[in-house]
Parts: sequence; structure tokens; C-alpha cells
Amino acid sequence: MQTIILALSFISLTEIGLNVILSMLLGMSMLTLILPPTLLSIEGLASAYTRSLPIRKRTIIKAKAITTIITYLISLTVLFIASILLGRDFYSILTFGLIHTFSIAAASMLELSIFVGKFWKEEFALGNIYARFGEFIKVIIPGLLTVLAPITVALTAYFTAKNLVLTLFSATVFLEFATMVLIIFRSN
Repeated sequence: MQTIILALSFISLTEIGLNVILSMLLGMSMLTLILPPTLLSIEGLASAYTRSLPIRKRTIIKAKAITTIITYLISLTVLFIASILLGRDFYSILTFGLIHTFSIAAASMLELSIFVGKFWKEEFALGNIYARFGEFIKVIIPGLLTVLAPITVALTAYFTAKNLVLTLFSATVFLEFATMVLIIFRSN
């Protein structure tokens, strides 16, 4: 639903440029990245039982990250279908969006590793994350900065080297993803 509303908000634009594409990706990313901590928070009591099971932190992180990625890809698909129905050419957003999936994955892994780390080390009660809103913000902001980095690089490249926009965007995304995969697989 969020993506349909996002697509409809750009219906009056005659030209879909890089700024619109990156704005749409940022909007979808911000809404999607609220999902990982929320998924862990709503589990409440079940999360306490999870900690007592022989499940590694990285297994939980991978499972929740996959759920987040699937949600993002569904949003991207809805955006693409809505653009076709509205008669807009959103093939560029599909290209940038698919590449940006790796940034979403990196950001959700980062958020989840922070969140799970707090839960395992501090015995943080997940069910009351909204009562401790400051903790929730400390988890969300690094994720948002992670998805904002390739968007910022792309916009900077647009003004300095237009022919390198997609290349630099992709390089930033894959660097983030590779870094987070290494961090996650080195943890327990």
C-alpha cells in the first residue's frame, strides 16, 4: 500500500529523473527499515524463549533480514506494476531498486545485529522497545544512514560525473553489503 501511494504521488510529474527515482527509493527504504526491529519487538515473550534455544545470533539476523528483503522486493514490484498501469517508464527505478536491495540487506543486517546484540548482552526486553523509544532510534538511524549512503553518492556523482552514477551507486551498495556479510559471518 505504501508503494502505491508513493507511485501515485509522482503521477503529475512529466519527467522521472534521477532525483525522483532516488527519492522513491529512499521513501521505500525508510518504511521498509522499520520492519526488522519491529519484527523482533512484536515477538515479545517468544524472543526470550528464542535466546534459550541453540540458535545463533546470525541465524536470527539472516531470517529477519530475508523477511525485510522480501518485503522490499514486493514493494519494488508493486511500484513497477503501478508505473506500468499509470503509463510511466519506471525501468530506471527497477534497475536502481534491484541494486538497492543489497543496501536494504546491509542496513537490515546492521539494525538487527545492533538489536540482537542489545538483547543478548543486556537481556534487553524486546517487547517494550516502544517504551524505550531512544533504543529504537539508536537501532533505526544506522540503518537509515546505510541506505542513504549510496543515494548520496549517486546524487553527488550526478553533479560531478553523470556517466558514473550507476557505477558508483552500485559500488557503494555492494561495498556495504560485503562489509555487513563479513561482520555477520564473523559473529556467533
